[in-house]
Amino acid sequence: MSLDKRQQATITYQWIQKQPDHLRTMFARETERIEEAAMILAGAARILTIGIGSSHHASLVSSWLLRHAGKDTFAIHAFDFVHYPEQFTLRENDAAVLFGHTGSSTFTKHALARLVEGSVPVVAVASTRAEHPGAAVILRTTEPEESTTYTSSHLAAMTVVAQVAGSLGAADIATALETLPAQVADLLTREAEVWPVAERAAGKRIYAHGAGPNEVTATELMIKVREAAFHTIDGMASEQFLHGPTVSFNRGDVAIVVQVDGAAQERVAAIAKVNAAMGGDLWVVGKPIDGLEATCFELPRVPEVCSPLLAVVPMQLFASRLAAIRETNPDKFRMDDPVYETAFRAAGF
Repeated sequence: MSLDKRQQATITYQWIQKQPDHLRTMFARETERIEEAAMILAGAARILTIGIGSSHHASLVSSWLLRHAGKDTFAIHAFDFVHYPEQFTLRENDAAVLFGHTGSSTFTKHALARLVEGSVPVVAVASTRAEHPGAAVILRTTEPEESTTYTSSHLAAMTVVAQVAGSLGAADIATALETLPAQVADLLTREAEVWPVAERAAGKRIYAHGAGPNEVTATELMIKVREAAFHTIDGMASEQFLHGPTVSFNRGDVAIVVQVDGAAQERVAAIAKVNAAMGGDLWVVGKPIDGLEATCFELPRVPEVCSPLLAVVPMQLFASRLAAIRETNPDKFRMDDPVYETAFRAAGF
C-alpha cells in the first residue's frame, strides 16, 4: 500500500478532512445553546475551565478566549480539581466549562459531580451523544469520534467556546469565526506542504514551541504525534524551551515553531533563530520570520487568541503523515496490542 493510501485509510485522517463540514454543522445546530451558555457565563464572577488530555488543552485555549471576552477565567486539570479541592475551592457566583467528549472519563465525571454538588452551573462541551448529568447546558461538538487521536472534536470544542466568547461581547472573535470553516477547508487543500516536513522529521528528535495561547498548540502537537505515530517529541512554551531544554537541542533536530501576529511574536522569532543557529531544521507555522530561512506553513491572519483554531490543523496533518510514514495505527491508542491493552486496563483507563 502506498504512503498516501495508508494514511487515507485511517479514521484519523478521514476525520481531519471532515472538519470544515463538522464546523458548519455545529454552527447551524448550536446557536440556541450557545446563547444559553453565554447567559450562564455572563453572570459568573469567575469561570473555571476543566478537562483532561486534549480536553485539558481545549480548556486552556478556552480560558484565553473567555478572558479575551472580559471574564475572569482559569483552566484546571480535571485530576487536580478532583484530588486537591483545598487548592481549588469553589466560590459563590462561580461557573464552569467542563470538557468531556465521551462523558466517560473517570476524573471528568468526578469533577462534574463536585461542581454539581457545589451548586456551580456547568456548561459541558461534549459529543452529540455524551451525557453530563447535572450540567446546565451541553454544547454539542461532533458525533463521537471514531479514532482515539481526537482531531475534529478537539477543534470543535475550542471553536464552540469561541462562539460563546463572541456572544459575550468579543466582537473580533465573532468576526473571525465567520470565515473559520472556509479557512480550515483551504488549509486542508495544502496538505502536500506538510508531507516533506513529516518525512524530514521521521526518526529525528522533534521539539515544538509557541507562546501565549499557542503554547497549547505546541503541547497539543506533542499529544497528537505521540498518540498517532508513537514518536518522541517535546512540546512547551517557547520561553520555557529556551530556559533549559535548548541545551539538548542538536544539529539536525527538528524545531516546530508557532509564530503568529501578537504580543509574543518578536520573542518567539528570536528563539527560533537560536534553534537555527544550532543547526536545527525549522518548520514555522503561522507567518515567516524575518531573517530566517525556514519552511513556513502560512496561516490566515486572525486575532492571536483565535490562532490556535487554525494552527492546530497543520499539526494534525503532520501527526497523521508521520503515523503513515512509521506505519503505526493512529486510531486505536495502541489498544490493539495486548501488552498495552492490559497495561491500560490495569490503570482503569
